[in-house]
Amino acid sequence: MALIVLAEDDALSAAATIDTLMGAGHAVAHFTDGAQAIEAIRFRLPHLAILDCNMPGLGGIEALRMIRQGEGLVSLPVLMLTARETLADQQIARFEGANAYLVKPATADELLWQVNELIRVARLRAPSLEECEDASDRRGRPRLIGPAGVARRFC
Repeated sequence: MALIVLAEDDALSAAATIDTLMGAGHAVAHFTDGAQAIEAIRFRLPHLAILDCNMPGLGGIEALRMIRQGEGLVSLPVLMLTARETLADQQIARFEGANAYLVKPATADELLWQVNELIRVARLRAPSLEECEDASDRRGRPRLIGPAGVARRFC
């Protein structure tokens, strides 16, 4: 099970995505604006963020920029799930740091495969417990090591 933040303003698309993800055992926090999603991500780091490009207020690309510039958020996997289907839109999202791009309507199988793959890869990059123990400072205080993001650990 993973915690996933979904930023999607369309109620039908959000419901379909949430049903698919929750049916696979994931927990989903849904927001209708990129700014709300960023605030939630900063409060509690999820395993994955799914962003729609077209939202009122702060759109998905702008939210992605904020994630990639935010301390401790750089390694958070981000999936763009949007109706924008041009190659230029995909290239912009990749340039800004999206890990994957799906065009709506994506099938449940496509969505789940992509979500599970992004989470799996992020977990592979997580620091091991031994790395955490080796990185402890001399005073024994916990400190953050390794890639910030999905699998960051406090050692």
